[in-house]
Amino acid sequence: MKPKRKVITRSPHRTVGLVSCGWLQKEVIEYESQLERRFIQRMLLTPGVKRIIDQPFTVTYGEEKDKSYTPDFLVEFFSGRTLIIEVKPEVFVKKWIEIFDQVSSILTQRVLSFHVVTDRMIDQADLPVMIELLLRYARGSVPDQSVEAVQAALRSTAESLSIAAVMQMAQVDKTVVLHMLGRTMLIFHDSISLADDTHIKSISLETDHENICIPSWLDAAAWNPDAGVRAQDRPKPSSVRRPDHSPKLYVGHRQGDESDFQS
Repeated sequence: MKPKRKVITRSPHRTVGLVSCGWLQKEVIEYESQLERRFIQRMLLTPGVKRIIDQPFTVTYGEEKDKSYTPDFLVEFFSGRTLIIEVKPEVFVKKWIEIFDQVSSILTQRVLSFHVVTDRMIDQADLPVMIELLLRYARGSVPDQSVEAVQAALRSTAESLSIAAVMQMAQVDKTVVLHMLGRTMLIFHDSISLADDTHIKSISLETDHENICIPSWLDAAAWNPDAGVRAQDRPKPSSVRRPDHSPKLYVGHRQGDESDFQS
């Protein structure tokens, strides 16, 4: 069993809670801060995500194996990828470099990719506000025939279509399109925007969405112990996906000796 967070017993100085996303998974996702909550929301809008698990396991490290670390999240993709995520304000990352170096080396041996995601990566412009709104639409319901009409409209062309064009072709209200975007039944062609001229397209869950996974959406390449933390003055990442910018990552399921993992 994975360690569970005692949500009702947390310090009053911390923000804790649950994110429910029944269209994706039965289990609720626990968070310990508003930053973690916004990360979960971003992942719910990331194409190809199959499951999000909070505090998935504990890693023991150190020469005597007397130290332990529990990552914040494990994110599984329909393509088979698995990413281990630490969410932390960027101002605190340098204090954790030594721990992250050791943990990432252990996880790499298990064919797991470790990523540190910061507030600077998550809180880009007004994206959190738009994502929050999309997830509100996702939690609602729309008629099946409306969903089918939208899907048929997008199947009629190999190109992406604007939200306005989809609404006109499918004869549906905008709330239907936003609902489908919120549940990643559709994806944004370029950047997240709720404007009528924003282009969208259909999604194949089994596709390896390399260009819209964590490396490019959040500018969070796999942690490299040899590189340490990147410079604080690096350019702020764009909210627009950059398919040719991010390095390719290979992330598989956990394999081999499990002695460093505690249940």
